[in-house]
Amino acid sequence: MKQIQFAIVFVSIFLMAVVNAQPSLPTGYYGYVTDVEGDPVVGKIVIVKDVYMMMVGRSEQTNIDGLYSLNVVWDNQETEDYEGVSSGDIIYFFVDEEKLKTTTVDEQGSNSKLDLLYQESGSSSSTTNVEETEEEEEETSEETEVIEEVEKEMQEEIIEDTTQEIVEESSETKTALPSEDNSSESNISGMFFWFGIVVVVLLLALFFVWRNKR
Repeated sequence: MKQIQFAIVFVSIFLMAVVNAQPSLPTGYYGYVTDVEGDPVVGKIVIVKDVYMMMVGRSEQTNIDGLYSLNVVWDNQETEDYEGVSSGDIIYFFVDEEKLKTTTVDEQGSNSKLDLLYQESGSSSSTTNVEETEEEEEETSEETEVIEEVEKEMQEEIIEDTTQEIVEESSETKTALPSEDNSSESNISGMFFWFGIVVVVLLLALFFVWRNKR
């Protein structure tokens, strides 16, 4: 009886070791690599990398129809080594070092279709140049708008300063006018004063003349 129990325990341990030793099921991907005109891209190798830019999948060369297929390896959580991706990881599909697709890895053991659009270096460069030109035009437009706003603000400030100067000059002119009036009034008063003195002197002179005749 003890021998039977020992055999059962030994078989169970062996089966667990075999299960743990089995590699994790990969995630399969297949699809067609085409250019911008929809024609198949032949003889290209599709490479999949993880967020650390480590290769986790590689296809054979695409066939005459542009078809590829590959497996993305998963990390075995039972080991300390890093073997591949985990659930929810981001993966990148490359052809000739050009990133064609970014996606989240599908379920382990699944096989998903994923078509890829490939642009040759010239086409990619042309597209990049167009995008750069559009960005430059947008930046130029924004700079023009900023310059126009600044010029408008400067014009408004100049108008305000000019208006303020005119108002201040007008106020100074109004303030100066009463002082001129006061000056003229003082002149008139001085004239009457001296005129009075002259009259008094004449009267005194006449008085002395009249007195001497007597």
